[in-house]
Amino acid sequence: MRLPFNLLKVIPYQKYTGLENMAIDRLLVERAVEWQAPVLRFYGWNPWCLSLGRHQSAAEVDRDALNRKGFDLVRRPTGGSAILHARELTYSFVMPRQQAMDHHEMYEWLHAHLAAALNEAGYPVELSTASPRGNYLKGNADVFACFNRKAKSEIHYQGKKVVGSAQKIYQQAILQHGSLMIGEEHREILSFLRLNDGEREKQKRLLHDNALALNSISEATVDARQLGAIILKRLNDYDLEETNPGALRLEDAKKYFDEFLL
Repeated sequence: MRLPFNLLKVIPYQKYTGLENMAIDRLLVERAVEWQAPVLRFYGWNPWCLSLGRHQSAAEVDRDALNRKGFDLVRRPTGGSAILHARELTYSFVMPRQQAMDHHEMYEWLHAHLAAALNEAGYPVELSTASPRGNYLKGNADVFACFNRKAKSEIHYQGKKVVGSAQKIYQQAILQHGSLMIGEEHREILSFLRLNDGEREKQKRLLHDNALALNSISEATVDARQLGAIILKRLNDYDLEETNPGALRLEDAKKYFDEFLL
């Protein structure tokens, strides 16, 4: 399966606040339509950040606990469940809508390349093909955290999820972003949710059973920039055009801050 484009614009790794990251991803929807080319961006979070899916309630978040750690809280434009963005590589991919590839096919194409890149990096992950049952929007606290929930074309290691991704379909483009967990710090998400002791222990077991970071799979060490370079190597049959992050103009993205502010 190939993208219906030969040119792929690439924005190299850079760290931003949670609000800046989401606003930049939203701005990229505009830019992808303007450029009529897909855009792949790699980024990190400074400070670490708890992000909620578009439909999740912030009432379940312990804001005081987040503030004590100095962490951010932000709403994503995409659906899906909550993620604590810590030691990870985050990507966003925006593609102008085309009849030749729908959002399901785009998700599968992207995850196939991510899985292949992880295998090349020494992480023997697999791509699932089974569709999960049920709707996470109707779930309970068990699926409030993203890495407790599985989807079709999921990237996993021995049944444990290592990449969490979500999409938003706009009128003229599709946005997908996701997290490749490098360290196990994502498990700290439970410290920032309003849970009683029994529920917290249950969630801890679920995270242990359902999610795994790359550093727990292999003794090989990789950082976010190295991982991004390996992914790009898998895409060298496209015309890759690097775009300076500064060209995005953070000022232009600020008009979207209110959309993601919590």
